[in-house]
Amino acid sequence: MDWRKHISALSPDVGFSPPVRPEEICDAEAKLDVVFPSDLKELLGQSNGVAYSGASLIWSADEIVRQNLEMRTERGFRSLFMPFDALLFLGDDANGDLFFFRYSTERPGTGPCSDGTTKPTAGYCKNMISGRSWINS
Repeated sequence: MDWRKHISALSPDVGFSPPVRPEEICDAEAKLDVVFPSDLKELLGQSNGVAYSGASLIWSADEIVRQNLEMRTERGFRSLFMPFDALLFLGDDANGDLFFFRYSTERPGTGPCSDGTTKPTAGYCKNMISGRSWINS
């Protein structure tokens, strides 16, 4: 898929970045012990992150690693929330909500991510930009 064309068709107010190198995606996957969804890898290979309306619709590969490691290791999160080890956070909406894929298996690193309770990357981008609920649409 031509991600820049696809997302630009949803809104002219989207910001793109230079693409990430394949080895950077492999490095990010290794640091998180997970296989990224193929469409997320493809998108990052065309734009290392996507900005929209003050939000990081899709984080850069480095930010995906940073945010996920923080969510998994911050002691306070474990006492306040469920463990985040089986989730792959990928973006935010600038008001504190983070968006994620859920692993298709119970143990991180044992299989690819699936859309779980969220939409696949293309649907997620479309719903966020159109202002529709990312959960119910």
